Amino acid sequence: MSQGPMAPSAEEQIRRTIAEYCHFTDLGDYDRWVGLFTEDGAFHMFGQSYVGHAVLRAFIMGDQPPERRGLHLTTDSVIKRRGVGIQASSESTGTGSLAHTSGQLAGLVSS
Repeated sequence: MSQGPMAPSAEEQIRRTIAEYCHFTDLGDYDRWVGLFTEDGAFHMFGQSYVGHAVLRAFIMGDQPPERRGLHLTTDSVIKRRGVGIQASSESTGTGSLAHTSGQLAGLVSS
């Protein structure tokens, strides 16, 4: 008796988005990275905020040129409902050309 795959919960979909954030960053796939955010989505890191697709694209292109890419890892994700949106924060570290880089990664995706 085979059944089809279970539909992922909203939290599982958010955790997948966090994983894709890392993969797309490491691949330099700026289009797919920006596509993880809603049009008015925001990314917050180290006291800086980047809001909207154009600003997000400029940020990721400047922050992750080919010579700076490595392997991003996120852990300890906390996902909370905030009004009409969702806030996810994770601990983040990098390896390879990003060795010795770590900190808290937090992003807000609004709808």
